[in-house]
Amino acid sequence: MKTRSSLLLVLARVAVLSAKSVTGAGALAAYAQVDQALAESWLITWEASVEADAAEGAARIIRQTHFTASIVVNFYDDGTSEYYANEYTGTYLVDKRWEFYCTDGSGRELYYDRIEILDPGRYQGAGPVRPNGVMPWKPTPYIGTKWILPAFNLSLGGFTIASHFEDQQCGYPLFTRDEVDTDGVDYLEYLPAYQMGGLISDDDGVFRYDLDTEVEVQDYGLRYPLRQRAHLTVERLSGRDLRVRDVEVTQGLQLHNSIPLVQGRRTIVRAYIDIGTDPGPIEGVTGRLRVYSGDALLGERMPFNMAGAISAKRSPDWQQIDDTLNFQLPWHWTLNNALRFEVEVNHTKLVDEIDYANNTRSVDLPLTDCAPLQIRYMPVLYEPPGASPASPDADIALAHEFMRKFYPVADNELFYEGWVGMACRTDIDGDEDNPALALIHSQELLEALQKLLPLSNPTNVQGLKLVAWLPENSSTWLDGQADNIPGEVAWVQQKKTSPLNIWRPLLAHELGHVYGLSHPPSVDMAWTSGYHWFDVYERSIKPGTGQGLLDFMYETPLQEPTDWARAASYQALWGAFCGGSVSQPAQPQAATDVLVVSGKVSPTTTQSGQLDPLYHASGSELIPPAGSSYYVVLKNGTTELGRYGFDKYLEPEVQGGEVYTPTIASFVLSVPYPAGLTRVDLTDRDNQVLSSRTASAHPPTVAVQFPNATGLTLDGLQTLQWTGSDPDGDALIYSVLYSVDNGATWKAMGVDVAATSYTVDFTTVPGSSSALIKVLASDGFHTTSDVSDQPFTVPGKPPVAVIVAPPAGAR
Repeated sequence: MKTRSSLLLVLARVAVLSAKSVTGAGALAAYAQVDQALAESWLITWEASVEADAAEGAARIIRQTHFTASIVVNFYDDGTSEYYANEYTGTYLVDKRWEFYCTDGSGRELYYDRIEILDPGRYQGAGPVRPNGVMPWKPTPYIGTKWILPAFNLSLGGFTIASHFEDQQCGYPLFTRDEVDTDGVDYLEYLPAYQMGGLISDDDGVFRYDLDTEVEVQDYGLRYPLRQRAHLTVERLSGRDLRVRDVEVTQGLQLHNSIPLVQGRRTIVRAYIDIGTDPGPIEGVTGRLRVYSGDALLGERMPFNMAGAISAKRSPDWQQIDDTLNFQLPWHWTLNNALRFEVEVNHTKLVDEIDYANNTRSVDLPLTDCAPLQIRYMPVLYEPPGASPASPDADIALAHEFMRKFYPVADNELFYEGWVGMACRTDIDGDEDNPALALIHSQELLEALQKLLPLSNPTNVQGLKLVAWLPENSSTWLDGQADNIPGEVAWVQQKKTSPLNIWRPLLAHELGHVYGLSHPPSVDMAWTSGYHWFDVYERSIKPGTGQGLLDFMYETPLQEPTDWARAASYQALWGAFCGGSVSQPAQPQAATDVLVVSGKVSPTTTQSGQLDPLYHASGSELIPPAGSSYYVVLKNGTTELGRYGFDKYLEPEVQGGEVYTPTIASFVLSVPYPAGLTRVDLTDRDNQVLSSRTASAHPPTVAVQFPNATGLTLDGLQTLQWTGSDPDGDALIYSVLYSVDNGATWKAMGVDVAATSYTVDFTTVPGSSSALIKVLASDGFHTTSDVSDQPFTVPGKPPVAVIVAPPAGAR
């Protein structure tokens, strides 16, 4: 394996190196027995990572590499030097694939190479570095209090490496090879080490080097960006000297403060303390946090650690919450555009040390005002043929509290509010009980959900997302599904017991699709890859290296303790909410004259499609991002009145080890209704007509039968009834709307009902003393509506309260 880098850095060579060193907790004591007089001690902390995830055509590249080291180097009066390692860790993954099917039908051409570290644990003692190779030259005074370090390099090793290789060419058999190397990797591609001259210290005698860059690399003809990060600190030790090594500001995910902060979001500050040459631990170490907005001091905070102090260690571990001084910011401080976080350790001077003047460190960080999340949830009365009706329980009102923990959103701007309930009479799995059929029925449900938004008014539905909750065991094959990536609607099962309690991660997962996220590679979340994961609501560390934490977008969501957000998922969501692709919500708008166009297309190479019956109604516009795969064309005869392009993408589903690729995708558009409309076409990218609907001679008629009397109170399961007819003999389809304010506003609760009745569970419907029902009837092109003659009453519902602060366990 060859090493490459476009930077003026030497790549890290990783090998098992024999070393003359002392291991374990007795290292300092052992060094004290050396005959030579100790002149100087230096502490090196090093962290480097590489990230890449790219695909194009037949090629796919994944890189996840992260290494840390904390090392003390002693220089003696006779010119010799030795070292010992406090700790070091390493994770390494390179997954490269190139695959396509042979044109002659002889099979496939495949190249697959995967290399990974099998034991990404935490190591102590000697072994990670070459003796006298860490700092081959002793730092020397430069000017005033500054020092100069002529050169630096670092080598790591001692990890168990597994390699899997497959190679198959058209017409040749498959060749595979598996190897396990306990002697370490020969080379780590793209991972920067250091060999530099003239590294000059700060005034406090600390050398620092930071790298955060993106370079373009190439494999198999695939050019892709590769993110390189590195963080190096070299500090002179001269006795017990408490200093703040690092100030980490987190809202759930962090890496050297490179993850941007969100305004109005709960924020925790963690301070990592260095203790000088003291072997440690040092008991009773405390500190304070001061936060500034510009030059104005907002206030001071004390640690929320037990007793307000910690036992400071030589090598603090981010996975141990009491290895750092921890502070929580008052919420109103986080509303500023930028803050300076200043931590001072041992401000009380109750711990003796050699220098109290170097105890403060600060970091300046911006905060971004991000778009709120506008989510509406609705319970679904699930009543497939031959089954008893069932609904999810009331806990669905609290399901968003899990996604609040790691979505980049302000504490008070995750708007998750109830919608009227709906009914689903289709068996998701179907009589054949197979995944392919379940995907088709799921698309029918998603299409119905998509139509609920534009048929409701007055609501600005741009940016509004709708999620429907089905009761547990509604489907054997599917836990939930989103309509598109990105999309508008999703449905999820309230899975509390079979097989796992995963209903809240399911909501976060499917809404992740709606906001534009795809499934990550199954290997992508084996480790933290250097990122620190912190639950700022529960004030707890999420599992770290080697403990199996998975991205919440992983193909099969797991229980909450196992799910979190990987950096790529979080940053994609941050780009959506904070970078502008999810807009700030507009004020509700008055209903407009819209045409709701829906149907199904094939998101495959071979294009096909079918238009469903149209609805002409007073509702809200819902126009997807412009696309070029399919077009809805509005016409008067042959004259074009409007054209709307859209794309569809659905992720494959994996069930029982088999991959099922959806071949049908539903779409819904709600566009302004043009005068003179007589025809609607669905065309492919080449303007070939796939399906059409033309105006018939006469509109249909519809009349609400129940509820339609004075003094009615509706609660529990109720069957709404109406009559409908069409002079042209066209088949009719209906949609049902509900109003709580005597017809001033409407919310759709059922669409595409073929029967002249509809069952509603009024225990899930907002209460009102002036409720009305409206029924829309479509003959495929024309639409007629009727409203119940008299208002009726629906019993009121209790409010839903969610405590955001203080979190569980707060003191």
